[in-house]
Amino acid sequence: MNTESRRGFHTDGITEEGQACLDVIFSRRSYRGKYRPDPVPREHLDAILRAGLSAPSGCNRQTVSLIAVDDPTLLARIRAVIDPPAGETAPAVICVLSRRIIAYRDRCFATQDYAAAIENMLLAITALGYRSCWYEGHITDTDRICDRIAGILDVPEGTELVCVLPVGIAEEEARLPKKKPFAERAWYNGFGGGTERSRMRVAQMLQKYHNHDSRLPYYELILEGKLTDLPVMPLPAGYRFENYRDGDREAWIRIERSAKEFSSWDEGEEAWRKYYEGHEEELKKRMFFVVNEQGQKAATATAFYDIRSADDGVNGMLHWVAVCAEEQGKGLSKPLILKALHTMKDSGYTRAVIPTQTTTWLACKVYLDLGFRPVPRNAERSRKGWELIRSLTWHPALVEFAGAEEKGPDTEGTLL
Repeated sequence: MNTESRRGFHTDGITEEGQACLDVIFSRRSYRGKYRPDPVPREHLDAILRAGLSAPSGCNRQTVSLIAVDDPTLLARIRAVIDPPAGETAPAVICVLSRRIIAYRDRCFATQDYAAAIENMLLAITALGYRSCWYEGHITDTDRICDRIAGILDVPEGTELVCVLPVGIAEEEARLPKKKPFAERAWYNGFGGGTERSRMRVAQMLQKYHNHDSRLPYYELILEGKLTDLPVMPLPAGYRFENYRDGDREAWIRIERSAKEFSSWDEGEEAWRKYYEGHEEELKKRMFFVVNEQGQKAATATAFYDIRSADDGVNGMLHWVAVCAEEQGKGLSKPLILKALHTMKDSGYTRAVIPTQTTTWLACKVYLDLGFRPVPRNAERSRKGWELIRSLTWHPALVEFAGAEEKGPDTEGTLL
């Protein structure tokens, strides 16, 4: 059995030495408070340095070297150049040095090397009863504090000072950092919503509910996310993208009706007038269709903006994603959605808002898989809707919406 607490993680069947190691890992904290003046014995500093040098190194090129500073005069000179101050009351400081050399073919692993060494030392520092903090960005910024420290310590040219680690006994209690839930960042056998558990749940729910199912209670859902690190996903063989062209309104309404977005043609006409009439020239760069081998338009999505306000050029909005009923389940939705999101990004938008609803529950899972998350205000207002999506998909990103029993919804909107 595994248990987790503020002190760490405990699991059955582990040796005392193994548990002690895990306790050190889970109790490490980044400490930015004041230190007691007690000196750090040389034997402790030596152990910390040896731990750093025992870290793995790319192709064993051993690009890391270390300087422990415990001389009060040198410490004062180093503190004088660190502005704003960092670790200024620590009785010792370890300076991490790196040589950026080619290790394998054209690859340099210097960053990985010193990161591994730093983590080893932080764990050794914790094991010995001290606290520390990884100061890198602060000293390697454009003001190059690191170069001034390197000059004080006679670091030779070609060797870069990349980090300082203050070492000492904490005067204050180290604060416990807020971490995201385990289930949001770690999975088995697939990324995020692609976990075997979620996949199995979705397969189970698809036996009961259509991917667009009006029997489900309706809640408006809104997701948001930054347009960074978007994956690229090609369409399945035999399909291609086409941009909107004059006369494609009827194809758009036909697809949306087939996907059950509209119950009648007149409803589709009304939606077109509301969202797109007068914007046809814009649509030629913003609306996309997936076309099958027979030349028939099979799916559509639009990279647009919120029509209720002026286009601010920053916040895009994904409009009217739909796949014809006969083309569903063929792997068209994710490539189509990503096509629209990449278009937003290439047009200068930095984030996207995605309106959807519980009746299109499977589309919600796709958006969650791509890293989009509920808008906080919507998560509060439509909490029952998000609970419904969680119960249908068991998506790890919605763990906060999990019920006591993760079972399917009934058609009245309550969890069975």
